[in-house]
Amino acid sequence: MKPLLRRITGTAWFHAAVVTAVLLWVFSGPLFSGGTLASGDNAAVYPRDFQAQNLLSLWGAWAWDLAGIGGGGAPFLPQSLLAIGLPPNIWNPAMFMVDTLALFLAVLYFLRGRGYRGTAAFLPALAFTFSGYGFTLISAGHRGIFHM
Repeated sequence: MKPLLRRITGTAWFHAAVVTAVLLWVFSGPLFSGGTLASGDNAAVYPRDFQAQNLLSLWGAWAWDLAGIGGGGAPFLPQSLLAIGLPPNIWNPAMFMVDTLALFLAVLYFLRGRGYRGTAAFLPALAFTFSGYGFTLISAGHRGIFHM
């Protein structure tokens, strides 16, 4: 029983290392250059107090200058916790990486539920995640869909 458990654990670590390596390779430009990614739902320029604004958003979106004006609430997104600790130029690619990883895990979960195991589930999930359709949806400004 132990060798089988070690083999499954070793395979899982190998798959995680492959996904991490691909993510770092794809996002190496914005992560290590000091630049950022521009997309439809993120600006290329951020306010000076970006991290403080995100910290305040955890307590609600109350603004004294907007008192008496109706408006919709903003949903809490766990990924936005990254905005408190990371500078904006790193936060933006990190969000893309988290959403890409979430898409990979969702496809992997779906395929495992359909009865596929091991590499038979891993490779199609990796291929779909970084295909033109799956990966481009995230980078084209539709990240909010994947935050759910």
